Amino acid sequence: MMNMFDYIKNIVCVSELNNVSVDIFLSDTMQKYSLDLNPFPLRSNVYFFPEQIHGRLHKIKKYICLGSELKKDLNQHDLKKYDWIIGTGYNNFFIRLCNYNRNAEVILLEDGIGTYMNEQRHQYQKSIFYKMIEPLHRGPLALEFTKLYCYHPEIMCIQNKFPIYTLPFLNDSDFCTLKKIFSYLDTEQYYQDRIIYFTSDYTWEVQYSFHEFNLLDMLCDYKEQVIIRFHPHRLNRSYQDYKVDTSNQFWELQCRDISENHILIGIFSTAQFSPYLFYGKHYNIIFLYKLVFPTDSYLYQQCEKTVGIMKKDFPDIYVPESREEFHSVMEKLISNK
Repeated sequence: MMNMFDYIKNIVCVSELNNVSVDIFLSDTMQKYSLDLNPFPLRSNVYFFPEQIHGRLHKIKKYICLGSELKKDLNQHDLKKYDWIIGTGYNNFFIRLCNYNRNAEVILLEDGIGTYMNEQRHQYQKSIFYKMIEPLHRGPLALEFTKLYCYHPEIMCIQNKFPIYTLPFLNDSDFCTLKKIFSYLDTEQYYQDRIIYFTSDYTWEVQYSFHEFNLLDMLCDYKEQVIIRFHPHRLNRSYQDYKVDTSNQFWELQCRDISENHILIGIFSTAQFSPYLFYGKHYNIIFLYKLVFPTDSYLYQQCEKTVGIMKKDFPDIYVPESREEFHSVMEKLISNK
């Protein structure tokens, strides 16, 4: 639900849902996209819900008054009861919809690399509020999942208490369907630019006291081959010295054009994994997390664990520990063109 593309893309691949009538719930922030569900292989209704919860009291009301608040979110007089609820990761609406439908089978779909790195409930276990409402069958700690669908179960870093099923890679037919749904226009942008830099969530800068511009300085020698792709939370930042992707197209479709010559650089981004996760592509990845995260931080340790597992199937991953090592890796990859 949180990631509109992943949600629809993965549902297209779940064969159990053939010829089933479904309701699709999307964040209201997604209304800005042109979405045509006529090619969608399921009979469906689409509802948009407000993503933001404003303050602690508002959150308490949302969870305690489940039914009335869900009706308000959806601008509906009645609420349906569901046999299945399928989502791509936690958000407040998804959690509350599951709480309201306590007898529904709840299925998780892959939500990027985070699915493989940590059990998403982990982030809520220290919350006093969520612990207090758990006995009322409210909140994320009260959720019980029946299965998970993902592309690469073999790189899972955590033990899940439910079965894991493998999603098939997108085939040509799926890809054409998704292009129609998302009004995707073919672009040759990523044929031309060999080095792609993915900006990070700005909250990492605050949490770990660094400036991403300092990382970009390392790319100045390769500027003519670099294109920057923005994290959704970084659209207001200026990168005047670099070419930026302004196409407003979904990376999950664009990345089908990634080849073995491409170099995808970022601190640690799901987008760097997307060509591999969705299409089984092999290319070059450079992670910069060792230049940013403290070695004793949870994020650092999870990155190390994920990279260690991925390298078994994906050898072209580089994790420089210094600027000098970064330049050495870049010179090696550039010369292998």
